[in-house]
Amino acid sequence: MTPESLPLEVLQQIPLFAGMTANECQQMANISLVTKYEAGEVILRQGKSTRNLWIVLDGSCEVIKYLDGAEDKPTVLAEFGLYCNFGEMSFFEDRPQSATVRAKTPMMLLQIRREAFDALAEQAEGAAYKLALNAITSLAQRLRQMSEWVAKLSAAAPAEAERVPEWSQLRERLFDKWNL
Repeated sequence: MTPESLPLEVLQQIPLFAGMTANECQQMANISLVTKYEAGEVILRQGKSTRNLWIVLDGSCEVIKYLDGAEDKPTVLAEFGLYCNFGEMSFFEDRPQSATVRAKTPMMLLQIRREAFDALAEQAEGAAYKLALNAITSLAQRLRQMSEWVAKLSAAAPAEAERVPEWSQLRERLFDKWNL
């Protein structure tokens, strides 16, 4: 399957393409690649640089964080399924991946490379603008969820939060010092 052969109905269900016209959806498909991964295969590796944005077309994957000193005990942060997206942070900011993404099942993904996005932005500003806006919305939703989790963890163990300096530092950085 090629991105160009994806039905418009499928493209319009992808949250990153929300608000796009049929022509803009097709422009996004034209700059994309369809890639396949087998269960257990790594799509993104924490610490490596890849400027791609990924959208799940079929299957599921898990986001894994390896903490310093605990490389043998990865933490699963999330699981993504149909039409979910990932890779936005490194796509928009040229920095290494903050986590590893591994296929849980066989997967088919829509891949958008940053170079192709930049070329599209020069020609078709509307589609590129809408994709960026939808990616910001996705990141904001994840940040909102993370804030809820941090608040619940802090509330569940207030004595622990005061005793462990990392909790105070995390809270301070999340809510006061956005320049990490």
